[in-house]
Amino acid sequence: MSKDNVPTYLQTPDYLRGARSSFNRLSGKSVAKLEEIAERVSLFRQQISFIDEQLLPFMYDNRLFTGSDYWIEGLEWVEQDISRVERLSIDNTLILLTSALAKDDDKGADCWYRNGVIALLLKHLLQLKG
Repeated sequence: MSKDNVPTYLQTPDYLRGARSSFNRLSGKSVAKLEEIAERVSLFRQQISFIDEQLLPFMYDNRLFTGSDYWIEGLEWVEQDISRVERLSIDNTLILLTSALAKDDDKGADCWYRNGVIALLLKHLLQLKG
């Protein structure tokens, strides 16, 4: 497999179908809120309190988490070349967004938020909704 290909996620997330279904059923108001969140995440990457104040509640309220997934290989693959995000499916984007918000360590939510990966994933998710 080429390093440019989307890595294979080896687990079957229990909640992925539900998260995909919830994403597909987002109301216009929820999509507008997600756009607002994505814009803010892009502009204010140092304000990590936004994760707990806005992003996590939105994700929980709209059932967009895919469970307790942590796909570090996928996150690092996107981080190496941010243009790769365009190759992600809805499923992979939701799994990676869940993964980016899942841990609180040196490769956890703060890291992925500050380096812009969460913003990229949110914007890509909105493009897929488009």
